[in-house]
Amino acid sequence: MKKSLISCLVTAFGEPTRETKKLVSWTITSGFGFAVQTDSPLHNEFAWVWIPFSDVIMSSLKAEKQLYSKERGRHSNTYPVPGLEKGEAVIRIKVASDADIDEIILFLKG
Repeated sequence: MKKSLISCLVTAFGEPTRETKKLVSWTITSGFGFAVQTDSPLHNEFAWVWIPFSDVIMSSLKAEKQLYSKERGRHSNTYPVPGLEKGEAVIRIKVASDADIDEIILFLKG
């Protein structure tokens, strides 16, 4: 799922802005980016996507998601991504199907 997701994101947004051993990320604007975690889970059944907090995502996105408040720690490689900085609320989304990929890309394209 991770490879499929990343491939679809590259098609939609171009090559990642940043790549580490644990994460690939895209910067869309100076205040908004998103990331795909590549170091976890170890299996390929789903992928974690990190995006800045949005009420719209929390209320309308069908995929499983988890809010990380401003105070809550998260994957440290997300901190350099615009909108995912330390001290910002973020959402971790579980992408487990092609439908989840389509939904997240539609949202990100806005």
